[in-house]
Amino acid sequence: GVSYKGLTGGLNLEIHPWSVLCTKPPSWVVYSELVVTSKPFIRDVTAIDPHLLTVIAPHFFELKQQQQQQQQ
Repeated sequence: GVSYKGLTGGLNLEIHPWSVLCTKPPSWVVYSELVVTSKPFIRDVTAIDPHLLTVIAPHFFELKQQQQQQQQ
């Protein structure tokens, strides 16, 4: 399956097999539940436009934006 990198901790995560998004995984997701069974699975998953992340969660994405601007 498709693997996602967790924002905190850097875990490799997969959408839980019971999720409807498991059959056609989006590029970017947010989730509210992490379940560890045979491997780390995310549940309560929503697809999201990555550009919205800077609006919704600037405390997580602001630093990276500043670093990219400094490199340009």
